[in-house]
Amino acid sequence: MKKMITEFNKLLNQGVNTQKDPQKIRKKSILMNPSRRAIYEYLCLHPCSLVSSIAKALNISESSVRWHLDKLVYERFVTVQENGSTVFFPTRMINPEHTSLFRLMALEKSIDILSLIKSKEGVHQNEIGRELELNIRTAMKYLSDLETFGLIRSANDGKYKRFYLTEMMDELKEYYKRNSKHFKGYIIKKARQDGLRPKILLSSPELLRLKLDIGTEIRILTIPMIPFAGDTFELKDKKKKKLVQKMVYRPKSPYQS
Repeated sequence: MKKMITEFNKLLNQGVNTQKDPQKIRKKSILMNPSRRAIYEYLCLHPCSLVSSIAKALNISESSVRWHLDKLVYERFVTVQENGSTVFFPTRMINPEHTSLFRLMALEKSIDILSLIKSKEGVHQNEIGRELELNIRTAMKYLSDLETFGLIRSANDGKYKRFYLTEMMDELKEYYKRNSKHFKGYIIKKARQDGLRPKILLSSPELLRLKLDIGTEIRILTIPMIPFAGDTFELKDKKKKKLVQKMVYRPKSPYQS
């Protein structure tokens, strides 16, 4: 009888452990899953991206992207917003007033146009269409939207309309540099809450690099503090630039310097 009671207590203890372990594993695995971590890193580079854009960039099915995003939203790593279409962005990273702006910038052709204008100041609409293989109507639609949001300005030059970047690009870059301390603190706090033991490998207003450790697994999380740091808001520091370039989630524009 004593032996049976002992065995029964073992089974009870095992039952308690099985109740605890899934919760423990769930919390610890939120950023340890490679696909989920890649999606989160991608959103830090390209906030307000659509599910279809994320899936294409990471070569993951849209259904898988949605599943991982649900997990990230539930754990408050990611915020979802309906803004004409459903967009996602890292929680505490983006000013909600900027979601429409970043939704436009998340479109690949928008970034290509901004990169082209940056490298060829005063480029006109016909050149933009030719260089990016866009028909003139599509090119003008992008240009009109970018100008409406104040990212570019235009000047008439005879039959051509020439385009230039505005100071807004630099203002956005400085704004998110200042916001980086707040965002960084939130990420580190969330990682600790999820059972990870984050160790800072690199910390600056432009980039955060963390080692995530749960004892049996170690992963590296690289987070640009400035949206589109690998594109229009190019990093100047060679080490930081190299780290972001390793996150090859979209083809590099031929107009990036």
